[in-house]
Amino acid sequence: MIDDTLKIEARGLSMEYYNHKVFDLLADLNYFYDFLSDSCCNTGDGCMIAGKFSVNSNIYSSIQGTIESIKILVFAGRLNDAFALTRKLEDAIYTDLYTNILIKQDELKMVDPKEEIKNIWDKSIVRKWVFHEEKLWGDKKKTLSTIKVEIKKVDPELGNLFEDMEKKSNDRQVCNNNVHYNSWETFAINDFHYLSGTRKGVRLLNDLYDIVLRLFVYHFSYTYIQRGFIYGSYDYINYLEEGLEPEPDSQYWVAQIVQDVFDKYIKTEYNAIAQHLINNGIMNLK
Repeated sequence: MIDDTLKIEARGLSMEYYNHKVFDLLADLNYFYDFLSDSCCNTGDGCMIAGKFSVNSNIYSSIQGTIESIKILVFAGRLNDAFALTRKLEDAIYTDLYTNILIKQDELKMVDPKEEIKNIWDKSIVRKWVFHEEKLWGDKKKTLSTIKVEIKKVDPELGNLFEDMEKKSNDRQVCNNNVHYNSWETFAINDFHYLSGTRKGVRLLNDLYDIVLRLFVYHFSYTYIQRGFIYGSYDYINYLEEGLEPEPDSQYWVAQIVQDVFDKYIKTEYNAIAQHLINNGIMNLK
């Protein structure tokens, strides 16, 4: 096996490139989404609608895989592919948040049904998506802009904070440029020789870091509002399983990885959003 140092030298990319903070971010997100996938296995979310034990567990595990793939591409100096895959990450995040909205709507209908359960199933967009491979969104009726409006309704104040942030960025277009090869350079930045010769790699990693971080903060925030209980630590359940009396309010404790990424990325770089989430009081985010 070739030592990682030799791989780096063979690519001609600098130590500054490989010491970039984007690698820590992607590693932390990999751990975070692994935790979410595992946490959802305790909830049975979407089971009544889709007949799957946990719809979100598979979604989070898939997102974890996308994060892992981006990290591999960045390491290899294939930045066009990394930006293109980041566009896929963005779509996965919108899909997850929209799925949560639809599942909640369907489950509320089933709790106090005014129509037959079969009719609720037959009309369920999520159920059709899971079993019949029909689009969840992306047609003329449900475009990206329309589902973003639906997501914003989950917490309008939070939505306003993100809209202000979007006005200052051009993230989706940057990623789209790399998907559709809107310039010659989108080809060139997939060539690690070009990155090495021009020394553009670190600047591009700065851009990638900012985009991935904004997407993560968006996903973290709305997931917290929608389903904050999946951010919980296992202490409360462990106490119950051992026949012990749980500590007061331990059902509201967040897992260490949740608090860690919140402290490291959201409180430090998006403090207004962090304070909004803390003030919401769903869980004991600090």
